[in-house]
Amino acid sequence: MEKPKAKPSKRQVLWKRQRGKCAHCGKPLPVKGSHRHHTVKNSSSVNDLQLLHPRCHNKHVHGKRS
Repeated sequence: MEKPKAKPSKRQVLWKRQRGKCAHCGKPLPVKGSHRHHTVKNSSSVNDLQLLHPRCHNKHVHGKRS
């Protein structure tokens, strides 16, 4: 009997939807080490999230330099 396939994580779903690229700069993005950004405050729906490089997230979203 085959094991049921594991459900992909939100991060994996986002990475695939974004074709492995940062939503801000468009450069290749690793699944691990990326930051999830909420496009709608307090929502954790996959439709309201995007993946960014840590530097893009800090610099462009929060106005901080890393």
